[in-house]
Amino acid sequence: MKKRKIISKLKANVLFLWSCFKYKILNITPPQKINDFSQWLDINREIHVKLNDITHYVHESNDSCKPLKGHIFFSNKFVKRGDWDLNKKPIIPDYYNNHKWFRSTFQYFKYKKPLMECDEYILCKDSHKKKKFKTYQNLEKTYSSIKKHGYLSQKELGVKPKLSKKPVDDLNVIIDRNGNFLRVRPAANHRFAMAIILDIETVPVYVRGVHYDWALYCYKKHNVDFLQAINKELDLLNAKPDK
Repeated sequence: MKKRKIISKLKANVLFLWSCFKYKILNITPPQKINDFSQWLDINREIHVKLNDITHYVHESNDSCKPLKGHIFFSNKFVKRGDWDLNKKPIIPDYYNNHKWFRSTFQYFKYKKPLMECDEYILCKDSHKKKKFKTYQNLEKTYSSIKKHGYLSQKELGVKPKLSKKPVDDLNVIIDRNGNFLRVRPAANHRFAMAIILDIETVPVYVRGVHYDWALYCYKKHNVDFLQAINKELDLLNAKPDK
């Protein structure tokens, strides 16, 4: 698995260098270069943002209010064209109404409902109901930690990365054409709800992907190659930069 990951990263960097060559030497236009932007490049995607800046989520389609699965939609490319970012709805009430884990966190921690009256327990399979008590015992510890120390990233908590394109289990977001953060699945639904309940100022996010127009804006603004331009803008958006 590690060998495959290393090979994938090498391929991504080779493709990126080739795209740089095409643009600078062969005079290929910038839009074509953006299309070579792989998920495997070294992107500064783990940042902190203001919680109040995450007000909407992307849903799957006009016919479905379910949150978009960002890890599938952006499985290969970090930059995507299209109108997918226009399929958005507010976190409250729409995300609340369409995600039982997120909703149940409010029911349990804010409205003080017993677990057996929360949707996550009611709607799960009978074989899983017993495990929910253990889950919420652990969530009580998480809630207390966030209340005392703030919302820390998985890296800050010392959680070891997984062998996947998503190295840590932080709140997944994407950036739309106008530079706004939009929530996507998966990860951190309980913690996201806790942050809202506790009115936490900043939260750690994992930027799953960005819109083509925003990537082009970064390129024109910073006047460097696309990887550097996007990383520079992500650093500027970081509400809690590394010291």
